[in-house]
Amino acid sequence: MMMWGQQPSAAPGLEDSLCSIVIVGHSCALYPRLPGRDGGTTLPSHDAAQTSAPCGRDAEGRAPGSFQFGHQDNVPSCTPVQRALLSLTLSLEKLQAVKCRMLEAMEKGLSQEAHAQSTVHMLPTFICSTPDGTEKGDLMVVELCQSHVRTLFVTLLGDGNQSPQLMYKTFELPADKLQGTGEVLFDFVAQCVQKFLEEIGNPQHRLPVGFVFPFSCRQTGLGKAELISWSKGFQCSDVEGKDVVQLLQAAINKLELYHVEVIALLNDTVGTMMASSWGGKPCEIALVMGTGTNSCFMAEAQLVEVVEENNGRMCVNSEWGCFGDDGALNDVLTPYDHRVDQESSNPGERRFEKMVGGLYLGEIVRHAMLMLAAEQALFIGASTSTLGSKDAFKTQQVLEIMDNETGMAKARSALEALGLQPSERDCCRVQQICRAVVSRAAALSAMGLAAILSLMCRSRELERLVVNVGVDGELYRAHARFGEILQSVTGLLAPECAATLVPAADTNGLGVAMVTAVAQRMLTQRHEVEQLLAPLRLSRADLERVQGLMRQEMERGLGRDSNADASVRMLPTYVCNTPDGTERGDFLALDLGGTNFRVLVVRVMEEGIHMASEIYVI
Repeated sequence: MMMWGQQPSAAPGLEDSLCSIVIVGHSCALYPRLPGRDGGTTLPSHDAAQTSAPCGRDAEGRAPGSFQFGHQDNVPSCTPVQRALLSLTLSLEKLQAVKCRMLEAMEKGLSQEAHAQSTVHMLPTFICSTPDGTEKGDLMVVELCQSHVRTLFVTLLGDGNQSPQLMYKTFELPADKLQGTGEVLFDFVAQCVQKFLEEIGNPQHRLPVGFVFPFSCRQTGLGKAELISWSKGFQCSDVEGKDVVQLLQAAINKLELYHVEVIALLNDTVGTMMASSWGGKPCEIALVMGTGTNSCFMAEAQLVEVVEENNGRMCVNSEWGCFGDDGALNDVLTPYDHRVDQESSNPGERRFEKMVGGLYLGEIVRHAMLMLAAEQALFIGASTSTLGSKDAFKTQQVLEIMDNETGMAKARSALEALGLQPSERDCCRVQQICRAVVSRAAALSAMGLAAILSLMCRSRELERLVVNVGVDGELYRAHARFGEILQSVTGLLAPECAATLVPAADTNGLGVAMVTAVAQRMLTQRHEVEQLLAPLRLSRADLERVQGLMRQEMERGLGRDSNADASVRMLPTYVCNTPDGTERGDFLALDLGGTNFRVLVVRVMEEGIHMASEIYVI
């Protein structure tokens, strides 16, 4: 069996020595062995029945690569810690099966008929063009994040310059704004825009704005998007089902900033794709693995059946956070995942995101610790009441505890801050749980990326797809192993594709600015075309007036006394009947054109009509 994740064994003591992963039966060290008290790699025993074992070996000296367990919830010979780690371990076969379900959901999301039933929405972004270097002028980017609002002022020179001028400011977003009314939230965002403009000199010329809104929206145009549902802790009223571009524009107009116009709404994932392409490596896929999780990619336009465009490609926002809401992930969910879901603001929704997003990883670890403590496998004899509080254990702490050098000290510090007195064994076990939870998140992210790669390769009818993938998010940036797992597992799940991960650096705002600039360029070009065609356009009133004039002249042409003066002569042809099918015989027809003279011989028979013709040049 092929495994991915930290592999426990049923052998006593191995729960203290899970430091490897197994890929296709090969042991691959992810973390160096932890130092023991005597300078070796031993850890203190939990009880007399369990012997100390070196990290990376079980009590009998066997490497964990020798043990190839799958996702099992009930292994009688395993200790509680081993069962916990097993439940967080996904075999390659299981990941491949989940990938197939993800791919099926993606195809349904692209389908006109099945779109509404898909948990992966595959929303069109209406972004079909990339910057060509001619974009110029000033524009703004407004980015709504979970904890802050970021504003950027960008000046593009229009000569293909790769170093645009940037000014930016970040405003802290009060927690109460996440749960209030939509009007209060958007008013706050507009106030941030106003303060920022005041600080940079209050420019009064027209400013196109790109709005980064990292939530699931149904777009009908680049600047038209209805919120489908909130996530990431937001739950503002009176927003779902409404156009968020209009809501922000209305808030801006209330401040009389009429020169500030929101022309494009983008998901942060699209900004990541554009930003990753900025350094000269065009990216056609982007992943964001931060508070939540999402992806986008350039799909063949003909696949996006929910829009009429059939040529070229269009960027599709997968919104894969809801994958599994229909039960597709039931066989990989753990009791900890169920607890996290039950305590969330949206139970039963966004199940995939709750296994992968940074907002939830700390909660998964917290519930794992609580359940292990209840089984007397952690914090023996200590009260764990402080662990019972939601968000008592943060994802940032999880990432710090995973560190090879300082992780054990960080674990002790975090646990002591909760009023616990952890043993060295407790700290080691908590570190193992943290690593297992984050490794699972990376493997599931790779599963989703592999599904996109396979879809692109198949739709483009390629034997091998070579593509760059822009990647951003706190999980990816803060933990190097996350990227390593992402790269490795993706290659195993989509061997027909060669994907290169490209870090997005800190230029997401610039990526959005470029999309906004492209939108502005297209709007300008459209405006120029509309001005050119304006004299040729007729309104309904114009057409009705022309219709009236035409009818008047036709009536004049039919009149005996007015025919001579009518512009529409309505001349009689003296043809009073149409064929009734009884006509038979041979007929000669002469057709005098401008430069040609055509002679036709027509034979009408019961069996049909036969014609012969000759053309003479005049």
